[in-house]
Amino acid sequence: MCIRDRKNTLAQQQADTLNMKLMEEMTLQQQQTCQGIKLQAELTKLQRENEVLLSEVQLLESEDTRIRKENSTLKEEVARLDKIVYGQRSKKKSAMRFQPIGSS
Repeated sequence: MCIRDRKNTLAQQQADTLNMKLMEEMTLQQQQTCQGIKLQAELTKLQRENEVLLSEVQLLESEDTRIRKENSTLKEEVARLDKIVYGQRSKKKSAMRFQPIGSS
């Protein structure tokens, strides 16, 4: 009977040890699941932010193109008005008119 009791005690200890390991693994799995959910939420947030930023970049590129076209049109209009007001000018004088202050 003593051997049987030892075997039962040993078996119970092994079962308890396995039960503790199982509980630890379940806790770890729950923590990893929570972390996965948080990471998925963060990913979704960053993807939305990325979409907004891409839209903003496209808008800025469109605005840049529009302003460049408008600038070109305005330069042509100024040149046309100069020609009307001052007559035919040399290209060098007209080009100097559009140079930024301080550049030579």
